[in-house]
Amino acid sequence: MSSTNYELRETPLEQPERRLLYFTCPACGSCRLQEIANGLWSISEINAVKANGEIEYGACEIDGGNKRTFRCGKCGYEIEGDDQNYIEDGQSLADWLITQSAKT
Repeated sequence: MSSTNYELRETPLEQPERRLLYFTCPACGSCRLQEIANGLWSISEINAVKANGEIEYGACEIDGGNKRTFRCGKCGYEIEGDDQNYIEDGQSLADWLITQSAKT
């Protein structure tokens, strides 16, 4: 009688909080999602300045932002919550995306 060894591997439990959510614009159908942040500041390393005034940048650090909104990158549709206010945080955006995916 031949014997075969099988390696048992456990499949990790699905982690719903790590599931990727995808955007589809309800106005135009595009999948391009943009974040608009006001009040940002950035610090960039400058690698070179050319005689024509063109600047070549290196590493960039971005921080701050006191207001965020999310919109379609194609048509500009701005995402609003149930209260008709613009969504301004990641958790509210995730909730909106989950709600939208349930509608399709």
